[in-house]
Amino acid sequence: GSGVVYAFYKVLAQKCLEKFHPVPFTWISFTCTLLLSGVSLLFWPLPNTQLDWTPLWIGSIFSGLVSFMGHTFNNVGIRMIGATKASIIGASSPALTALVAWTTISETLNLIQSLGIGIVTLGIALLSGESFVRRRSP
Repeated sequence: GSGVVYAFYKVLAQKCLEKFHPVPFTWISFTCTLLLSGVSLLFWPLPNTQLDWTPLWIGSIFSGLVSFMGHTFNNVGIRMIGATKASIIGASSPALTALVAWTTISETLNLIQSLGIGIVTLGIALLSGESFVRRRSP
């Protein structure tokens, strides 16, 4: 379900970014997420516990800023190369994370993970090859 919704977000972003700059579009996206998150707390309230709020606020602000930068760069990429190519390149992040975990901490990869890394790598290679072939064609 989340993959389908994210695909719709990418297509919507591509259409909106033809007219909007990526930074205001990202602000609008984050505002909608914040509002929907706030509304969800009305239906699923947090249990009444004593929490140390200072580290939570610091972590939340840092996480929000880093996420905002990542989404802004993603939206700039969608504007520059389109939603399809940006999605394929964005899909390389989990594959690269698994590959780095495999090489650095000897994390074991099962067959599905290995196939996923291969498919994502092949997709990026084909994208690179497509631009190379397009430049070479008259």
